[in-house]
Amino acid sequence: LVTNNNGDGDEMLYFSDVIAAKTYSLDVDKAIRDRTKDKANNSDATTSNILDTYLHVIKERSGDAPQKDDNWRAETGGNGLAVLSKTPRKLVMCQHGAQRVVILDVDSGTTHALASEYKGKKFNGPNDIVLRSENNGELFAYFTDPVYAWLEKDRFEDLPYLDERVKSHGPGLCGVYRVKLTEDAR
Repeated sequence: LVTNNNGDGDEMLYFSDVIAAKTYSLDVDKAIRDRTKDKANNSDATTSNILDTYLHVIKERSGDAPQKDDNWRAETGGNGLAVLSKTPRKLVMCQHGAQRVVILDVDSGTTHALASEYKGKKFNGPNDIVLRSENNGELFAYFTDPVYAWLEKDRFEDLPYLDERVKSHGPGLCGVYRVKLTEDAR
């Protein structure tokens, strides 16, 4: 979950559904204001009406996974999110499906790749992310890359098969990485 001021004074909540492969935004302030007005006016508006009005899908297929992966992967969607403070309508997102970190434009749903490999090896599926501004003003994204991006739908609870995958394919990268966000990426 990430919150951010969207530029017109309202707090936005951004979140991912990794399994459904969708990334959402919720205009929290507008939803609360309207719900408060509805209660004051004894309106019969329900929470689901408010969500229908203020909850929006920013990106379908948020992990940009190949369609063939839909048949077997449990988590093909985007995962960790971080808001770019200088550009509040852009997020940095970890994509399990495409095995990379991207900039997501909230308005268009388009992505721009930041990192997809390290020393020539593709990431497993970046997962969690945080942004840090260094003293010199440089901005970095730190993210994790666990092996469990390869969870299978039919074997979701049977985790020892990940050990089998690691034995046959190697563990991938599995670590914490950082990527510099250049001015044009922000």
